Amino acid sequence: MNSRIISRIKTPTRDNIATHLDGFLLPADRHAPSAALTLENNHFSFTARSVKSTDKRRIEKGTPCQDATFGVVRNGYLLAGVADGFYKHGHVYSERIAKKLIEHDFTNEVSENESGKNTSLDDILQSAVKTAIDVFLSEISAERQIGTNLNVDALDAYNNGGTTLTVMILLPDRRYGIAKIGDSEAYLISPEGQVRVILESPAPPYDEDLDEYLETRNLLNVAVSPYSPMTLSTCGGILNTGELALIASDGIGKNLNITVNPSKVPICVNGCEDLTTIVRSLGTEAAHLEDISLGVVNIILERIRTHGENRMRIPREDGNIDFLVPNDDDISLAMIGIKD
Repeated sequence: MNSRIISRIKTPTRDNIATHLDGFLLPADRHAPSAALTLENNHFSFTARSVKSTDKRRIEKGTPCQDATFGVVRNGYLLAGVADGFYKHGHVYSERIAKKLIEHDFTNEVSENESGKNTSLDDILQSAVKTAIDVFLSEISAERQIGTNLNVDALDAYNNGGTTLTVMILLPDRRYGIAKIGDSEAYLISPEGQVRVILESPAPPYDEDLDEYLETRNLLNVAVSPYSPMTLSTCGGILNTGELALIASDGIGKNLNITVNPSKVPICVNGCEDLTTIVRSLGTEAAHLEDISLGVVNIILERIRTHGENRMRIPREDGNIDFLVPNDDDISLAMIGIKD
């Protein structure tokens, strides 16, 4: 681990964290109820939270937390990311890809970018993410083949896994790049509490049909998986004074609230609008970065508990339908700021 980084971290809080090189990955114990991490140096602030699902069925099955949240605070840049694993061994996908991105040292690429070379930050990040995923999928393929040769049933789990991935790189001069696969969103939060999505996720495909919406509202069109096309979205920009960036695994908005029109047809709710309400209620002008991240998590969890106890019933001609946010989701957030 880089001793220079340790010396510049101010009173970090760590709970259920795995260290990997000079990066940090949570949760370390995927059966623990939560994990938290706060890091600061002279340029950046980074705080992350991960909360495991409290769904009784998942607890009884011993299902691990499938999210992976990671951060690297180095002298020349901050790297942060969230991966939301899914299916039987989603945690394998999310954790191993997170580790590969922690292992990638962007120092030379960042230095070349700062010296005037034309490669943008989002292009640099896109190249690194593609390389990490290609290497990981090659490893998975080889391990599956070994398992087949040895008739090891456990390795069949690699046929049933995948993950979203959202990664952000931030420089001291406030420039950032973002790369995203899947529907784990990245947001910018203004000092006044206004929130906007940096990269939009494709809406679930439905044609004003309630049944189809219920079936597809959590459908991933793209993901990191051997069986999914790797459609990688990127963007870059400036983190303005007082702004915060937030990366979330899921659960911010569209899965917590739904609006129906007079004909009881569902209308997709933009998660960004819901997050604006949450952030405003926390008072961003006075709140510390860590307070905001914890507040967002707590409010989301409280909404899930409330909806879990009071199922929303949508009347239909053929009877009522229970519509409820899935309360089996793990929730992970990473909040990123820059020192003024």
